[in-house]
Amino acid sequence: MNARRAHAKSRNGCAQCKTRKVKCDEQIPCSRCVKRGDKCSLAAIITPLSTGGASSVTGSRTHAQDDDVFTLSDISLFHRFSTTTCRYLAGPNLPSPWLDYIPELATKHKFLMQEMMAVAALDLSINAAPTGEQVTANLELARHHHSRGLAGLRIAISSHSAELIEAIWACNTLLIPYYFASTADVSSLLFRENSTEPAEWMTVLRGAAMLYLQYEQVLLSGPMRVHIQPYKTGLRVGAVVPPKTTPSDTHVDEMTTRLQAYLESNATDSYTDARKLDTMAEVFKFLRSCFQISDRGDFLSIKSASLSFIAVIPPHFFELMGRKDQAAMVIMAFWCVLLNRAEKGTWWMQFRKVRNMLQFIADMLEPDTRALIQWPLDQLLAPED
Repeated sequence: MNARRAHAKSRNGCAQCKTRKVKCDEQIPCSRCVKRGDKCSLAAIITPLSTGGASSVTGSRTHAQDDDVFTLSDISLFHRFSTTTCRYLAGPNLPSPWLDYIPELATKHKFLMQEMMAVAALDLSINAAPTGEQVTANLELARHHHSRGLAGLRIAISSHSAELIEAIWACNTLLIPYYFASTADVSSLLFRENSTEPAEWMTVLRGAAMLYLQYEQVLLSGPMRVHIQPYKTGLRVGAVVPPKTTPSDTHVDEMTTRLQAYLESNATDSYTDARKLDTMAEVFKFLRSCFQISDRGDFLSIKSASLSFIAVIPPHFFELMGRKDQAAMVIMAFWCVLLNRAEKGTWWMQFRKVRNMLQFIADMLEPDTRALIQWPLDQLLAPED
């Protein structure tokens, strides 16, 4: 009997291929793991990056050791964010902490790093993935990192720590790109399913906004101030001194007058309606102030106006919104104009997200309240050139 031909054996294959007793090509990650969708042991980084943030808030390790190790794939996502994705957030021709300070900050706070990688994965899936398989893989990576980033962000917010406020602000800002890029159903950007709670991203934003007010001077004294300054005005809209009439005032004021008349004519229960009228009076004031901020026309004012509105409106408004109240939906139609100004042209708003959201709202309204949102409809749904 002929002797079995000898062949060189490699001992450097991945653990997954060794377990399956199949030949590993020793690529990083190996092609078999990529094909199966497994986490390849060859892709692991031996030395984990700093994991500050969420786990440091609790004072104990809250993740398994494997979760504290970033893979080469993760580092590739961080590279994408720090070289490409960050530029979409920085704004045109502006010195911005997104270009250098915030990526460095993420190396100290894991929840921020996770959310950065989630947004970078979405950026790749929309802008740089040549095949359907790669799109799917990037979307899965985005969900994976976001779920961990969001959990860490919530812990960080609950800690009320001044040391975390910059990372919280940066992570919170990334929620708009994440949710709008990853969500096909525009209704979920407004509501939670089977709940009167606002959409998840709105709840997190409102929680963080309270910290901004508490630690405002910390934010304004550091590298973040260039992006924070407009929010200082936005989050204190009650103290805003009204400027000269701005282009949006006529439309907002007309809607306010007509919607107040609608509310008064449809009042049936004195206590309930009095509370609703008080809430809406606050909302009218906030909406007008946010449009005045947006009408300044500069990048940061336009950005801050859309998010500040969600941050400062009273909690009772979200109860009305969760019940699909007609007046609340009229207000949200006007908010769509603010959002469209802030996010128009960004890759995460592709596929007419804000336009579809406004159309969704319009379809919920009855004829008499739908007539009140003609200006937003004209602004967003007019035929494009």
